Amino acid sequence: MLGIALDTTGALFEGPAAEPITQADFFAAVSAGAMVEQTGTYNPQTNRVSGGVMALILAAPPAPVNSPTGEPAPVQLLIGPLGNLDRIYRSGFE
Repeated sequence: MLGIALDTTGALFEGPAAEPITQADFFAAVSAGAMVEQTGTYNPQTNRVSGGVMALILAAPPAPVNSPTGEPAPVQLLIGPLGNLDRIYRSGFE
């Protein structure tokens, strides 16, 4: 991931709804195209983030399906930061 190593030793794991999941469930859900986030300690000497929470933000999108007419499905593109945007509203919204 952009040359930064993610070390999950000692990390907690969360699913897309911020629910606790097992390490095995996390890695079973992660594939190319998935968005993950790790909050932990960054070591600039090793270029590694360690510990913290590994969160599956967005599972990989399914492969596009052709429309009934045979035309390729439109491409959907997400632009902008995702991070913890949804989580800031976890305790309510004023």
